Amino acid sequence: MIEAIIPTSLNDITLGQMQRYDVLIQEVNDEDRIRAIMLDVFCLVDSSYYAKINAKQILSVSQRVETILNTQPSHERFFVLNGVRYGFIPNLDDMTMGEFVDLDQIGTETKDWHKVMAVLYRPVTKTFGNRYLIEPYKGIEDASKYKEMPLGVALGAMLFFWTLGKELLNDTLSYLKQAETAQELNNHLAQSGVGMEQFMDSLKEISEELTRSHPYLSTNASIGLHTKAIYEN
Repeated sequence: MIEAIIPTSLNDITLGQMQRYDVLIQEVNDEDRIRAIMLDVFCLVDSSYYAKINAKQILSVSQRVETILNTQPSHERFFVLNGVRYGFIPNLDDMTMGEFVDLDQIGTETKDWHKVMAVLYRPVTKTFGNRYLIEPYKGIEDASKYKEMPLGVALGAMLFFWTLGKELLNDTLSYLKQAETAQELNNHLAQSGVGMEQFMDSLKEISEELTRSHPYLSTNASIGLHTKAIYEN
């Protein structure tokens, strides 16, 4: 028997799984190969078993996974990973210069999304009714743990951030015209080996990128239960 774990929502998939899938399907045009990769990555079926599974079952499962990947994610302020509750930055307008610069340097490629999550989500330290505080920003050195976070949460955060990002970046570009702010940024960029002109150009490029659709963000994620499907040889 061949056992597969079929996801029932975006939150049954991890961010790391999506990143791995994105790498493996690069330049792959064969539909059968893509289905095999999909079952391997998302359903934990080793590709060596692919030929032993009924073709109708493969098509049914792959279509279910595709439907999940194309559902609209919702922005979730919290998620729990390994017993730790993480919270989204309570107020994007209060982002520190370090957070802002790191987000700019990380970019928007799928392979770097766990680094983006390390900036946007951190452990919750205190709650006050509907309000909460998260740990101070310490950089992205331990960002790899975010690969285990639910994909639906990650996509919802990216969509939420990118939707507001254009307005935020445009406001920041205007704000940076103030001499004291420019000096503060110069000091921070000098430590990263980046110049002001290069940084400003990068902001403009990201602002333009935010107006385009990302291939995965055309994809209300609720935490679902894994469904086991057993295939007989």
